[in-house]
Amino acid sequence: MLRFTGMFTPARVKQWEKQRSKGLLFNIVYMGIILWLIPVYTSANLMEWALGKTPQIYRTNGSDIFIWVAMGLLFGWFMWCRSERGYARWLAENRKNDTPTS
Repeated sequence: MLRFTGMFTPARVKQWEKQRSKGLLFNIVYMGIILWLIPVYTSANLMEWALGKTPQIYRTNGSDIFIWVAMGLLFGWFMWCRSERGYARWLAENRKNDTPTS
């Protein structure tokens, strides 16, 4: 299993708690559509334009955008799950370290 150690620091935990308070749907749309879909779709079309091809945005009937949006939402959901798992691990590790010894 791939484990990203050091993903959460105290500063990152505060940032995630603030972002987490906005809810699952907001985070899926924010991470999946705004942070993934827009840059990737734009760069893919710019790359095709730079290579002399007709960009995808002009040669489809619009059905491909549904696939792009679905992938963006899937990416947002994946990032939410990954962040929640890392946050839970961080809480478990730090609660274990914070328990007073008598």
